Amino acid sequence: MAKRDDFPLSFVVIELDDPEKTSPLYVLQLNSHLGGYNFLGGHPENETPEECARRELKEELGNEELREKWGVCIEQDDLPTDWQQGITLAPIPRTQDDKSFFLPFFSSRKKRERNAHIHMYRLRVTKDQHPDLWDRIETLSKAPASKGNFQNQSVCKIMTAEELVKEAWSNPENPFLRHALKEGAIPFPESSRLSRPYIFNAPEFDRNVERRIRDLLGPLLEDMKLNVDVHIPTQDEAKQRIKNNLTLNGSLELRWDKSAKFLELTFPYPFHGVFAQNNPETTLANFWTWRARLTRREGIWLSQSHEDSPSYRAHFELPMAGISEDATIGSKTKGKARTLLDDKTAISAPCEALQPLADEILRSPPIVTGKQRDKLKALFKKCTERLGKDEAKRSESLRDEQDLDHYRLETYSAWLTDEIVKWMQKILQRFRRVKEALSNKEQLDPEQFLSFWEKMCETTKNNGKGFVPTTRLRKKGLLQPFRPENGIDAISDLSACERFPGNHTGYKARKRQIHPSFDGIICPV
Repeated sequence: MAKRDDFPLSFVVIELDDPEKTSPLYVLQLNSHLGGYNFLGGHPENETPEECARRELKEELGNEELREKWGVCIEQDDLPTDWQQGITLAPIPRTQDDKSFFLPFFSSRKKRERNAHIHMYRLRVTKDQHPDLWDRIETLSKAPASKGNFQNQSVCKIMTAEELVKEAWSNPENPFLRHALKEGAIPFPESSRLSRPYIFNAPEFDRNVERRIRDLLGPLLEDMKLNVDVHIPTQDEAKQRIKNNLTLNGSLELRWDKSAKFLELTFPYPFHGVFAQNNPETTLANFWTWRARLTRREGIWLSQSHEDSPSYRAHFELPMAGISEDATIGSKTKGKARTLLDDKTAISAPCEALQPLADEILRSPPIVTGKQRDKLKALFKKCTERLGKDEAKRSESLRDEQDLDHYRLETYSAWLTDEIVKWMQKILQRFRRVKEALSNKEQLDPEQFLSFWEKMCETTKNNGKGFVPTTRLRKKGLLQPFRPENGIDAISDLSACERFPGNHTGYKARKRQIHPSFDGIICPV
């Protein structure tokens, strides 16, 4: 049984409090072991974590190490021996349990799987209170290194939170910046969560997948330490693969601190929104784009149609079971598999008649078995049969059938996140003991979970590379050929989205649609 080796680290997150800026700036320094910039810090040497942080801070900003490691000679005198007396290092705890950070990762330097036990400290620097340190940081941000592999790069970098996110996800060798942002040691900027729908936002995708997997596996074992790493090609790598008629892929790696084995999944990666796939018949790759669509949000909804005779419908998205139920009030129920519930605690009943269904959802386990699924379907049918048109009409939650409030845009990132969770659910259900533990809301002992984990990792070796069915996605109309005639045509294809799922051929124009020529496609105006 392969194990990871554990080692301690202490890092200092330096924040520059500039009165001219609305948010703090962060200071990183070159790190030869990690292939780029990182927090200041290092390994303890028979000392406490805080003593280590203070020593590393002094050494890495001191004249001697700057000269020997980076070939930088600055005109300023070295920092005075008592410069740290006015400095406060505030410990940064994990947001969940006030403990230090624990990161399972692959060390590119050591070429093996490791666990980092990380103590992080926040140092807020102001020009008035810390003039010597402020001036030194500003000087080093303009001083280029003249030694090692980073010649002509500034020894220190001063970054905004948004720039820090880009740095973290552009360097696959450094997991520590990503971990600090995902764990809340540094607030993840809201602007970095948003992007154009056709752009693959790797940082936000990474954070969402890790959160969903923790929600799924967390009930099985107490204090589970997981880490998701998403790797995507650099711009140069992507251009080279496209030039050579090769399929463009990204990968996701999932690690657990008690095993050196890890789970790896490969998925098609859209470079600036365009998928490139090998074309064996020519020397040029095939290009595709994702056709985003509206799909109903998770929860229980009431909607009103505006046909010749207005009708009312109830919609029910089942938590973590991948099914959706629709019912016309006063008619029989019919259902179809569709989507997953992201957060079942957010479900609320739109009217009193549907409250028993909402209560049962909250009591359901993360994985719904066949009997539990049938029970929820039967309860939905019973509730909708009791629900009259008058009560539906009076409900404050009643929405028009075309109201976007109860829809979400299914981008490629959103679809891929759901597919990964669904895929893991299927694997969980193959293991009887795991399935029973989730259904009964019990925990596994560490040996049982270890056995399950290593079998799951072995399963992904055989199936992880082909888990995205591109052929099926093309048949469903989610992947569309990308052959633009000009720039405007390219932007139109990349930003297009549809109201109806998949191929919309055959849908007739409906009342209150903007114009029938759109044939189900949302008007871009």
